[in-house]
Amino acid sequence: MNVACSWHATEEELKYLKDALPAGTNVVAPRGDYFSRFECTFNDVRDLVVDADAIIGYTFPRGTIEIAEKLQFISFMHSGINELAGC
Repeated sequence: MNVACSWHATEEELKYLKDALPAGTNVVAPRGDYFSRFECTFNDVRDLVVDADAIIGYTFPRGTIEIAEKLQFISFMHSGINELAGC
């Protein structure tokens, strides 16, 4: 399973996600400069979401969902998620 984060996740956050999701899950997040780490641009996530089965984030740039051809699950973090285990 491939999971794309739509925020500039810290290494600790990425580890938390990887530990909570099934073994072998690939979790990716944008890298580079940002104004707010909780937002990203389309260019930040363009290459990350193409193969994503799930996208987790606070915001999703316009066009993100349209290019995520394998997408099965969307999680808006501001809607609340306490446990990811068992997904």
